[in-house]
Amino acid sequence: MSQIIKWDEFRNDVRILSNQIKDSQIRYDVIVSISTGGLYSAGLLSKLLDIPKILNISCESYNENNERGEIIFYNKLHPEDIKDASRVLIVDDLIDSGNTIKAVTEHISNISMPMTSVDIACPYVKSSYEDTNPVYFVVTIDKDIWLKFPWE
Repeated sequence: MSQIIKWDEFRNDVRILSNQIKDSQIRYDVIVSISTGGLYSAGLLSKLLDIPKILNISCESYNENNERGEIIFYNKLHPEDIKDASRVLIVDDLIDSGNTIKAVTEHISNISMPMTSVDIACPYVKSSYEDTNPVYFVVTIDKDIWLKFPWE
């Protein structure tokens, strides 16, 4: 079963997400988007939260048949990319199993300073995601629903 997310709904959900982040009173130094879906959320959040620095990690965990597989990184960050960041916000469009978020978080932890704080923001989270890390999110989606985003 699939659910279509329209542009207006997506923009509204990202605005709600930005309000959650504002309410936390945490000021992030950099947004790290996970492309391709995270680019859309990151761009909006950059404007809404006035965080001009956006970095990108390109990876995927689904093949052409929409089957989950090994996470493939096409590009990663380098230590100099985030050397001055004490607070990093990782942004994606959807957390499904959490494997991609975990891999990206681990990568950033491996290249950043020990005092760097890393948080996650994502408008949509599957009900099967059970991580205990703090995550800003708006909508919980049933694990069996396939989301179709406007850019797909």
